[in-house]
Amino acid sequence: MKHLVLCLSLSTLFLSHLGAQQSLPSARLSLESQMRQYAVGQNHIGISQSRLHLPITFANADQRPYMQALSKLMSLESSSARVLFDFVEQYPSSMDRNRARLMLALVYMESGDRINAAHHLSLVQADGLNDEEYSQCLTLRAYLMLTEQNTSASIPAARALLEQASTGRSIWAEWAILYLCNLDWSEGQASRAATLLADHPWSPELAPEAAYLQALMAYEREAPSKAIARTQELQHRFPKLVERIRLQGAMGQAYYALGDYTNAIRILAPLELPNLTAEEAFALGAAYYHRAQSQANGQMGLSIPALQRATLAQGERGAIAQFALANAYRADGQDGQAQLALSAVMEHPKSSSKTKEEALYQLIEIGFSRGYDAFGSQIRQTERFLADYPHSPHRQRVIELLRGYFSVGKDYQSKLDFIKRLESQGEKLTDAKQDVLVRLASTQESDPATYLKTLNEAIALSGKGEAYAIARVMRATYYLREGKYREAEQDAAAAMRLQQGASAYEHGIASYLHGYALYNQKRYAEAYKSLDRYASSDAQAQMRADALCRMGDCLLGQGGQPQEAMACYLRADRLHPEGSDEALYRTSTIHRQRGEYDRQIEVIDKLLDKHPQSAYVADVLYDKGRALLIGRKQSGAADEIFASLEQRFPSSPSAPLAALERALIQSNKGDEQRAIEAYKHVVLTYPESSEAQIALSDLKSLYAENHRLDEYAAFVSGLGGKLVPREQDAIHLKYLALESRLRRAEAGVEQELLAFVGDYPDSPDRYRAEWLLIDRYIQTERRGEALERLRQLSVLTLSPEQSLRVQTEMGATLLALGRGAEAVEAYRKAYQLAHGSAETSLELGQKLAQTALDAGQFTLAAEVAQELLRRKQLPAEPMQELTLLLGRAQEGNKAVKTAIATYASLSAYPDTPAGAEAMVRRATLMLRLGQAKQTQEMLEQFVATGTPQQYWLARAFVLLADSCEAVGDLYLAQQYIQSLKDNYQDPEPDIQEMIEQRLTKYSQKS
Repeated sequence: MKHLVLCLSLSTLFLSHLGAQQSLPSARLSLESQMRQYAVGQNHIGISQSRLHLPITFANADQRPYMQALSKLMSLESSSARVLFDFVEQYPSSMDRNRARLMLALVYMESGDRINAAHHLSLVQADGLNDEEYSQCLTLRAYLMLTEQNTSASIPAARALLEQASTGRSIWAEWAILYLCNLDWSEGQASRAATLLADHPWSPELAPEAAYLQALMAYEREAPSKAIARTQELQHRFPKLVERIRLQGAMGQAYYALGDYTNAIRILAPLELPNLTAEEAFALGAAYYHRAQSQANGQMGLSIPALQRATLAQGERGAIAQFALANAYRADGQDGQAQLALSAVMEHPKSSSKTKEEALYQLIEIGFSRGYDAFGSQIRQTERFLADYPHSPHRQRVIELLRGYFSVGKDYQSKLDFIKRLESQGEKLTDAKQDVLVRLASTQESDPATYLKTLNEAIALSGKGEAYAIARVMRATYYLREGKYREAEQDAAAAMRLQQGASAYEHGIASYLHGYALYNQKRYAEAYKSLDRYASSDAQAQMRADALCRMGDCLLGQGGQPQEAMACYLRADRLHPEGSDEALYRTSTIHRQRGEYDRQIEVIDKLLDKHPQSAYVADVLYDKGRALLIGRKQSGAADEIFASLEQRFPSSPSAPLAALERALIQSNKGDEQRAIEAYKHVVLTYPESSEAQIALSDLKSLYAENHRLDEYAAFVSGLGGKLVPREQDAIHLKYLALESRLRRAEAGVEQELLAFVGDYPDSPDRYRAEWLLIDRYIQTERRGEALERLRQLSVLTLSPEQSLRVQTEMGATLLALGRGAEAVEAYRKAYQLAHGSAETSLELGQKLAQTALDAGQFTLAAEVAQELLRRKQLPAEPMQELTLLLGRAQEGNKAVKTAIATYASLSAYPDTPAGAEAMVRRATLMLRLGQAKQTQEMLEQFVATGTPQQYWLARAFVLLADSCEAVGDLYLAQQYIQSLKDNYQDPEPDIQEMIEQRLTKYSQKS
């Protein structure tokens, strides 16, 4: 895989394992010996970067003042350029014509116009020139060919010119000889060049240049120590020559080859990186690296800039530089960057097969150490390694790493597919496969069928390990939810038997589930034993308290033992960190059954005091009212309790019971009129309850006793079918017929429904008919007509529930029609209507906030999100979604710093869609504020931690590259984008565009 951004290992090929700083076995070369061996084995020092290592003097000393003056005139006044042109044109037969053309070429060279200089030099002929002038012309022509053209065709032509120029005795003939020596050296004829340099009787003017070239060539032809000695000798004779950067660079490389890192750094560091060749940068970076490693001084980062430049080297040296850079990054604690460099080694065209094998192994090893697989590339790398290097000495180690790796990360399906491919190649990975299947199942609970299928596959592998026990526990839990208690019992029992392989937790939870399964089968004695085993463990106190409650239920279910049951409930209440409302409720029930009303009231008051939000509050209020009525004969106090219950919990099953009790209290007191009103209240408020039927019967008796049956008849006739079904009503039957025909999609039924709505505007079925039409319009993409019907409905007198439904659907329809601002108003009304229901108001509040955000109403979106976030016990998913939405609204309102803080509050949830998106948005804003370094560090941590949200991970890679570019690290920026391109499978169009734009930009900058 190219440029894979995962953690890398550094234990092979060149370096010792930097994580532990341990030396490799002696059979393997260290980075130091590899790099030194490479430097010595490849012509000692990499200095042959140019065919010309000597400076050029364009004119003789007596020519230069005139040339400079004329050049200055040309730069200040364009007409001055005509001086020599005019002479050449006006005096074609002049003996000075070629001299004038040579002078013109020299002027162009002095002013930096080498193209025109080369042109005019090519027109100069020997006529009218002395030997020195003609040698000057030929030497300069050759020089320009080699420096400006530098092609395979230019080399023979330049050599011919230099050989012709070297025949004289002038200073330019000597320059030509020097360049011929340089050219011989660059073409591998170092011996011939050395002989010519040694044998020629150099003039005092060029003797220093000849000595310089000999010193430079020594770094290729002689041992590093001898070459350094020659340079030191040159320094005594010609001090200025030693200051030339190429000689300094060669000497620095020689010191590095000798292992003298201090002197290598002393020589190379002052030269500044942009001036260094790739080979010189390699020596400097490696010298920094070895010095930091040997001294353990924490200065490994000094080697990185030089090694980055060294990666530009041609051939295998560039590949080695990439590997050295990877090790430097790793030693400096920059694992992600090390990974990028090692990935570049894998793709380097000059990397040897062995180098690639070692680099790929290190990529895999460090990837496993981090445990996160970006875009599934870790698996692809490992599979590539096993396929490409079947006889590698690292193969067994990779297999061992795989077993641990399969238990971490989140891309379980990819891992499972990988295991199956390895199994087809003969690898035995049963335990790992079972573990991955269990982890995969844990992500599939929202799809019960797939969840069960995956667990079945895991359990079918059998075994005695922890994964097998967990699979049986998970399936037992599933069966319990599905009401398959016998199957749940079997799975839980199987997990309980794995005392050696399963952890204490799995074994304990299995006892808990086993007890529940038996309890639901009414096998109370057996259930009690399993639950007691769990309650006696060191499991979570809250769950142990629940087990104790079930134990109490078991004791009661066996036919008595209330005292023992209450003891279990008491233990549960004491064990639970906040007390157990269920235990108190069941204790109060036992007191009621035993007629211990005072104790019952005492326990109920404790429950109401400690657990005011308990689900049992409505039930115990009713029980307390009954206890006051029966046990203490306090009918007034009981009536107050029943009234409170009705008011606080009107939808509770206990509410109609309480209302009926209040009617009975009035009847028993002899207050017939109040009793009648109370019974009517039961009938009218709870018409579909069984208590309403009792109340209607008691009401009839009261009216009959008082000879007022006519009033009773009038009351019943005014009930409007609340208690008596109206299936025989003609209008209702007509509606039912239309509804049936609409479902069968009969022709013409829409028009009949419209007629029904118009004919019976006051019918209870009118509302239902309207909704049939609205649903029909929406199904057939006629949202405009649906919206019209909704608006007609919205002006009618509707119940709150009906109005809520109308406004909610109106919001969705307007949104589908692209009318966001109007949708906001509809959702606002729906949200206000839904405040009686926490769940519905949360859902509608989220819709309102999102619609407002999309419509650009950022203040409203923020207000609604903040209002919802203030709710207690908000579920995790809506909490995260609302926080993200709040941040986006703040961002829309230009409150950038506030938005960053809001996004930061989601940093603990990188695995969720909202958490991952918040990270990317936060990084984007930080980068805009100029916080590039902080953004880079934050995103590196995010990438290292990983997330299953692949799109947002890809966006993070893009931002990470942008932050690297912003801090001036173009190399790393390019590596991140290349990594994304090579490893992100099937990128979305926007990601693809981001990648291509940045790669193009980086290419232009580099």
